Amino acid sequence: MEKQTLIAPIIFKEGGVPLYEQLYQHIRQEIITGRLKQGVKLPSIRSLSEKLKISKTTVENAYSQLAAEGYVRSKEKSGLFVEKLDTSFFHGEGTSGESRDGWKKSTVMPELDFNYSLINPDLFPIKDFEKAHRWALSNFAHFQYGDHFGEWPLRNLLSTYLRETRGVDCEADQIIIGAGTRYLIGLLVHALELGNASVGYEDPGFDGVRAYLQWSGVKTVPINVDEEGLSIEELRQTNPKAVYTTPAHQFPTGAIMPISRRIELLQWADRTGGYIIEDDFDGEFRYVGRPIPSLQSLDRNERVIYMGSFSKALSPALKISFMVLPKHLANLFRVNLRAIGQTSSGLMQAILYYLIREGKWHRHLNRARKAYERKYHLLFSELQKGFPKSSSILGSDAGFHMLFKLPGFSEEEIIEKANKQGIKFYPTAPFWHNKEDAPGDTILLGFGGLSEKEIKAGIAVLRKIIESWSG
Repeated sequence: MEKQTLIAPIIFKEGGVPLYEQLYQHIRQEIITGRLKQGVKLPSIRSLSEKLKISKTTVENAYSQLAAEGYVRSKEKSGLFVEKLDTSFFHGEGTSGESRDGWKKSTVMPELDFNYSLINPDLFPIKDFEKAHRWALSNFAHFQYGDHFGEWPLRNLLSTYLRETRGVDCEADQIIIGAGTRYLIGLLVHALELGNASVGYEDPGFDGVRAYLQWSGVKTVPINVDEEGLSIEELRQTNPKAVYTTPAHQFPTGAIMPISRRIELLQWADRTGGYIIEDDFDGEFRYVGRPIPSLQSLDRNERVIYMGSFSKALSPALKISFMVLPKHLANLFRVNLRAIGQTSSGLMQAILYYLIREGKWHRHLNRARKAYERKYHLLFSELQKGFPKSSSILGSDAGFHMLFKLPGFSEEEIIEKANKQGIKFYPTAPFWHNKEDAPGDTILLGFGGLSEKEIKAGIAVLRKIIESWSG
């Protein structure tokens, strides 16, 4: 006869979760951790209810749920017994760090992370967001599928906002909203039939978009970047069907494309019939002088496809990006998108619409810009103290990162030494088409997700690494 088990003590919490659910979760945890072994018998409903001073119905409901999910099985006239399970399955990790029982599994991270993609979560306008969320929930229309171009009120507001802040000349019907820049580029690949063509790509450039294009079957053509951005001479030589570029703040070098080269780029598109994909990923965050107007604002022949996102200014978790199409392409997409549908939450679009309409968005953006500007100036100042005279700062004046060049030093060794001290810096090699072309002595320093105190501490570690190396 199987041995009856004793269930570990459980303290019930008041409110929220029903008692049967708490008991079910407790016994389930005992099983998957192996504390309740295969074949052991659970206490009877009556005995457990008396022991825990809860109703028999509560115990019965918990047992029923365990049986339904297969954690225990019933033997006629004998009771409930723990089933055989491979409990090692429950101790593995998900591919993205999630636990199998919780929302997010805590992982050991470097103490200070200079990742260029991080933002400051403390800047998120939580009170305004909650108010906007309540407003959005009061409108039942946001619970429907919505327009496959995106919610019209938001697109209409965006057309005005982009015209006023980035000089983008467009109407609401030219704007498509989607869940991320890469998704929108995927739409372009299909609509423009880029899978059978080549797309010019800045070298160095954003590796995420490059990888997505290649995954989509597109032939990417690397085009060198100099201190003024994309090389027009190389573009003419390769002559792709489209070219992806970041003219306002080239990633990762930080180069700003001057008006003379912008005109040359537009002239190339006019002559060849090619398209320019302008990614204005952090155009709102310029710390010296006025924001650089968009390339699209100069376009007179409908060759520029403008792309933007709310990831840097608000949060990448919201997954709201947008692109502005030339009018003739908007008509084409209107037909083709019917089979694809909208990927960005209509509710989230309504929230964003409210934030912009009520002036909350502008207030948040001004606050965020000032906060990041302070970090930018601090990092710039710290990199000018105690480092070799040959060192240089690249890609400043805007955005959320800088490049720091240290001639004579290996970026790989710097990163390795810093990581041992709980500091994470990043290499530049992944952004080159051929990693062998990367300088090898330049590290990427993102400052968006760090406090001013953390920036100082991290650069102090970098300074000591270089000093010990030199000494």
